[in-house]
Amino acid sequence: MIARGLTILSAVALAACMPALPDFVAAETSLEVGGINRGVPFSQSLPAIEVRRGDGSALMREDWIAAEAAAGAHCAALGARYEPLPPARDYTQIRLDDGVFYFMGRCQR
Repeated sequence: MIARGLTILSAVALAACMPALPDFVAAETSLEVGGINRGVPFSQSLPAIEVRRGDGSALMREDWIAAEAAAGAHCAALGARYEPLPPARDYTQIRLDDGVFYFMGRCQR
């Protein structure tokens, strides 16, 4: 009984020392992408999922795995699945602009 109490107390103490992971906020949006096709400029709007930190601090490049998981969790909360767009020459799959990730994809319902 005493050993069990010490184990629980140790777990609580350890949890208090560990830094909390920041909350992520995800939303469906779209991004304008463009290029030149056979000498003719073009532009199109593509679906994207925007992910930012809930506390307003900037995301870093090494946060992309957790941020993409947040995009998937956002879609799951909507009863959908996260579906990345297929790779293409006209856009990059993941963008990091001013501390906000944009994943080229959609919540497929």
